[in-house]
Amino acid sequence: VAVGGIFGELLGGRFAEWQREMDTPSERFVLLEAGAHRGDLAADILGYFARHEPELLERIEYWILEPSVRCRG
Repeated sequence: VAVGGIFGELLGGRFAEWQREMDTPSERFVLLEAGAHRGDLAADILGYFARHEPELLERIEYWILEPSVRCRG
């Protein structure tokens, strides 16, 4: 559920910190979101990476697991 863009920005920043702490500079990494509905949170997180962490954005695989048949598509 979307709670506003700032939440995605905060998550994006934290995910970037975790990735740097793992010290795997050339490996791809996966972000998995369960129940993305309209995709607002994914857009906010990926927008953060595009603006602040473009080198990490190139390495992200963003997966969405959507259990709702109605929201898939």
